[in-house]
Amino acid sequence: MPVSGPDRCPECGHSPLVPLDVGCCPECGFEFDRHTLIWRPNRPWRIYILFANAAIFSPWLFRFLAVTLLYHQWPGRSVIIGALLSAGSLCWALPRLRVLLSEGHRYAAITPRGVRARTPRATCTIPWDQLAEFKVLAGVPRLRQRDRREACYLEWIFDTDAEVSEFIDHLARAKDRYLNPQLDARAALPRNQADSRR
Repeated sequence: MPVSGPDRCPECGHSPLVPLDVGCCPECGFEFDRHTLIWRPNRPWRIYILFANAAIFSPWLFRFLAVTLLYHQWPGRSVIIGALLSAGSLCWALPRLRVLLSEGHRYAAITPRGVRARTPRATCTIPWDQLAEFKVLAGVPRLRQRDRREACYLEWIFDTDAEVSEFIDHLARAKDRYLNPQLDARAALPRNQADSRR
């Protein structure tokens, strides 16, 4: 679920931010307003699964190395199979462990200036008037900036497909709102006043 407000700065962690209609973080200058929405990953249990995975299979790898290097013997079949599983699990876990350790630093935010996101690969900021395309590919939102070939992939941020759909929906509405401020001002008026201004 996105956090509106926001409660703390997603860029530097400064807390609390003063709930203003328009403001910025006093530490890093992150801009926000009453429409700002921030998505952060929320699966801390995954890191424990990775640690358990490494703890189960690592002894097999150490046993294989001890038998082959210290005793100069070829270990039994079970040790070899365990060592292969251990090596495979570690190769799978280590890159993901680096991502999970950055859990508190990854986010995607809809701000007054545009879309701002930090992923394990990079930090990107795309102004609203430069946001040329946004779509979902293999469950990952892809944002493309005008006049730039490389796209910004918001990976390892959203926990479910529902959050991805929610983000895309808010993104489309926010782009219209920030590029057409009169629409937002008209929406804030009572219905009879809004009709009279048309």
